Amino acid sequence: MTPTNCRRRAFTFVEVLAALLILSVVAPIFVEAMLVSSRAGVIAERKRTATQLAERQLRTSIIEDTWRDGTLSGDFGTDWSDYSWKITTEDWSITTATGTQTSDMTLMTIAVTYKVEGSNHEVTLQTLIPTSATSSSSSSSTSSSS
Repeated sequence: MTPTNCRRRAFTFVEVLAALLILSVVAPIFVEAMLVSSRAGVIAERKRTATQLAERQLRTSIIEDTWRDGTLSGDFGTDWSDYSWKITTEDWSITTATGTQTSDMTLMTIAVTYKVEGSNHEVTLQTLIPTSATSSSSSSSTSSSS
């Protein structure tokens, strides 16, 4: 055998250093992407829970007719201690074709606040309630996060 045929194939020191350099640049980016993805998942899960709690509290307030008491607030007990709620009401007016304003509806808004990694977030739901009725409502919802 000649010395050229016997030569082993291996990585040079420079190739190993280049691979380590590329890995040191890519690894932190990958880890950060995983952390952001995980945080987004936690926020989405808590937002879903906050929406369900808000809907439940909204229905309870309508059924028990406590929404007429003005501004209400509270929490959801020990099971949901990270969540708090606040209900506000205001007259909802419609301008008719003749130009008169009628106010036979009440706009009820519930805001549920929760924290994710020290940052406050909020889900807001609204519904219209006939002022003269207690158990029938026309519902619409909006959601926001801050």
